[in-house]
Amino acid sequence: ALLNVEDVCLDTVRIGSAFTGRVITKSKSGLHRLGSLEAEVVDVKTVPKGYFVGYNATYQTKRETKIAIVPIGHYDGFGLTKEKEIITFRYVLSIFKSFLKKKQMYVKINGRMYHVIGGIGLSHTAVDITGSDVKPGDLASVDISPLMVNPRIERIYK
Repeated sequence: ALLNVEDVCLDTVRIGSAFTGRVITKSKSGLHRLGSLEAEVVDVKTVPKGYFVGYNATYQTKRETKIAIVPIGHYDGFGLTKEKEIITFRYVLSIFKSFLKKKQMYVKINGRMYHVIGGIGLSHTAVDITGSDVKPGDLASVDISPLMVNPRIERIYK
C-alpha cells in the first residue's frame, strides 16, 4: 500500500516483503520485482492421452500433450514456500483455500507463460507447451522468492 499511495511520509513504515524484492505494485517507485531463475529447456517430447507426468505421477494428460522439461525444481527453491512456525486458524484456513483454488504454477519460455503440469521434482519441472515451437536450448525462467533460492546457485544482480 505504501508504494501505491502518493505523498506518504516515510518516517516509520514497514515495507514487508518489498525489502526482499517481492514488489507487487504498479507504482512509479522505480522498484521492480526480483527473483527469477533461468535455465535452458533440456528436452521436448509429445506424450499420448492418459500419460502420467511429473513427480509422483500426480498428473495424467487429458489429450496428446507436448511437454518441455526444464531443469529447475525444489532443490533450486522453485515451488517452495516458507512454513509458519505458529499454526493458527487463519493459517489453516488459508491452506484450505489454496487447496481449493489449486494455485497454478507457470514457467516463462521465449517470453510466453506455460502451465507446469504434474508435481515439481527435485531437479526438473514438466511444462505443457502444446501448440508451441519451443525446443531444447530455449531459455526458460521461473518467478521465485529470493529467500527460497538454494544458496549454491550463483546470483546475478542487475
